[in-house]
Amino acid sequence: MPVRSAIRSLGALLLVLLFAATSAAEYCKTQGSPRVPKSEIEPYDRRALLSKDEILDAEEKYLRWGRPECPRILFHKEYVLCYDLPRRVAKWAIYRLEAKDVVPGERLNAFRSDPRLPEDQNPACDDYRGSGYDRGHLVPRSDMNRSRYAVVNTFFLTNMSPQLPNVNQGAWARLEDLVRLWAKRYGAVHVISGTIFDDDDDRRPDPVSWAEPTKEGADVRVPSHFYKIILREQGGELPVNPGEALREGVARERRDDAAGNQLVAASVRLHAAVTGARGAGVDAEDSHASEASISFSSMSKFAHTCCTSS
Repeated sequence: MPVRSAIRSLGALLLVLLFAATSAAEYCKTQGSPRVPKSEIEPYDRRALLSKDEILDAEEKYLRWGRPECPRILFHKEYVLCYDLPRRVAKWAIYRLEAKDVVPGERLNAFRSDPRLPEDQNPACDDYRGSGYDRGHLVPRSDMNRSRYAVVNTFFLTNMSPQLPNVNQGAWARLEDLVRLWAKRYGAVHVISGTIFDDDDDRRPDPVSWAEPTKEGADVRVPSHFYKIILREQGGELPVNPGEALREGVARERRDDAAGNQLVAASVRLHAAVTGARGAGVDAEDSHASEASISFSSMSKFAHTCCTSS
């Protein structure tokens, strides 16, 4: 047997073994309606098991300007996601949204664990159940209406982070609507969404042990901040100042936690992706204005240092 064929056969076998080992992935009981029946979920899980060529294609499409630091990257055909294993949430996610993809589509709930991870590394459905937190998408379902497979595979728990309902259904949802508006206006945008753990607001990343769980005994941890970075290219190059539309917006939602009487805050940030121009339509007096001058390749620095001034 030729070497190339042998390698291809071995790769196929490994994929089969991987799927066989994780095919009992957890399908959450609390789904909402409409949903994909559990008996029909296997084809969608199989689609997440990309071949080597498909992984390279995804990297070329979504990580063209560099790969942010991440110990566990999960590749999809429609997006790339960094999974924060210690906190059991998505650290960041990157995808491209084109005007032709901004179309109406049916929501098909399919909250479930990720077939590419063993059970002890996956978020658990119960970590969200009764916690008071929504399962907030980093890659929105409404941005994936290009196909049924794409929609259903935004419901992996690895694509979720706990968000207060007034954030997930309020400021975060409004920002997602705005991103779709920009995709239609400019033809295409690159979207980077992520989480930050900085509960003490010292503008430095917190140790893993500081992060609060969604509820007692849960492995999923609650981010203190959420952000989005929106980029558009011109002539295939980045960074480009998108102009007046890409002004930094910080929407802060607070509420008193009934159980611990704690002040819980979640922030949504929007950053103009430009270099060499600190202003770029951003109020320089804002405490987070220094992050406006970032490029795609500096994404890992941003994620790790959160709010450190330059």
